[in-house]
Amino acid sequence: MVAVLLFTSASEAQRDPLIGTWEGSNNTPGGDDPNRILIVQLISGNRGSGFYGYKGKRLQGVGITIDRSGDKPSISFRLGDGTTVDLTLMNENFLVGRYHLTTQSAGFGLRDWHISFGKVE
Repeated sequence: MVAVLLFTSASEAQRDPLIGTWEGSNNTPGGDDPNRILIVQLISGNRGSGFYGYKGKRLQGVGITIDRSGDKPSISFRLGDGTTVDLTLMNENFLVGRYHLTTQSAGFGLRDWHISFGKVE
């Protein structure tokens, strides 16, 4: 019976539209900042894990919080410098949201920048 429960959980995880590799960009005062990558690997309840950073560079591990209380699921995570990223799943292949810089983030002060991702895997 335990094997059946584990198999069901794995099947549900594979069908979760948030899981996968996402590529995108954020819009900064200097223009689009492309080549962002988000990999959502595991989701269990309202928590998940993955990696975030620039395509082709070392990615940082992130703990992901999932909110399914609205019409569309949303995720959020915090980067090592205090920056927070909040994204909403608009459809199975598109995440959109904000990249919220803090005062620790490169001296920009508080800023909210638009960020979006398309699913590639």
